[in-house]
Amino acid sequence: MRTRRNSLAIFVVLCTLASLLHFWNVRNLRVQKEVKSVLSHICDVAALTIGYNEESLAVFTIASVLPEIDRYAFVDTGSLDRTIPLLEHIFSNEIEIGKLRIFSKNIEDFDVSSARNEGLLWLKNQSCKKLLKIDADEVFYKVGAKLLVDTAKNLSETISEVEFCEYELYQNEVENNKDWMKSLYKDIVAERSKTIFYQFPHIPSKQRIFNHLENVFATGKWTDEAKGKAAENFHTKEGEVQRISDIINVHYGWARSLDYKRNKSIAWTGKPDAHPWVNSVNPNDPNSDLKPFRNHPEVIKDYIEKICTFLNFECDKI
Repeated sequence: MRTRRNSLAIFVVLCTLASLLHFWNVRNLRVQKEVKSVLSHICDVAALTIGYNEESLAVFTIASVLPEIDRYAFVDTGSLDRTIPLLEHIFSNEIEIGKLRIFSKNIEDFDVSSARNEGLLWLKNQSCKKLLKIDADEVFYKVGAKLLVDTAKNLSETISEVEFCEYELYQNEVENNKDWMKSLYKDIVAERSKTIFYQFPHIPSKQRIFNHLENVFATGKWTDEAKGKAAENFHTKEGEVQRISDIINVHYGWARSLDYKRNKSIAWTGKPDAHPWVNSVNPNDPNSDLKPFRNHPEVIKDYIEKICTFLNFECDKI
């Protein structure tokens, strides 16, 4: 009897191992096929983002553009939060097949150009043709991302850069990232009547597409603009600059948590509340020209519950 039981146990173990091996082989073949598909496809349009402590926005940023492009480089500049493990969790397949590459690079004295140039080096080695500059606090509408990439794909050789417009948001109520994510969840999923997000009346434009990626390079420090210098940026060979008035994305930079904005103000000015857009603007003032904003990009609703679950923020408990 004991021999029969042992034989049965061995048989069950062997069947389990065979099933696991079959599953692994099937998965491995799928991954190899996807990798081959990505690597064999000409890299026409690529995106590059650098970020620091971006666990509340980086997934939305990347996911809003990634389906439309050929390669994406994200360079983390020493985050102390869960940015990297979150991205590795959400985009595990895209990382595995080589479409998304995450770099970690500690920088000194806010020299973000060194991080940008590291990401550029990888994209140049992939022979990518056009670069999209995507900041880690910007999220794109689906039609906006498609318009951006279609414009890049059909760009004339004589055009060096293309600018698009964006919504500029503000908030001054929520202190930390956890409560910020809960507020965003309330707006989008729970559809609450009152929002913390407000839109500035001005519609800024920003350089989005840089042609001839092989010639692109980055210069400058993150704090240059605050010191009255030219803002850090990408550069490419001289040519025409095309300006398109379509609004394709939302900039959440000044609508971040107050903790995040104060740290930014300290880096820029040495004082936590020196910049007026940290918390000096009162959107509830009767004379305010800010308007409540609800037109968040679709990708936020697609991913916010996954992010809240990973970060253990319990966003649904409102």
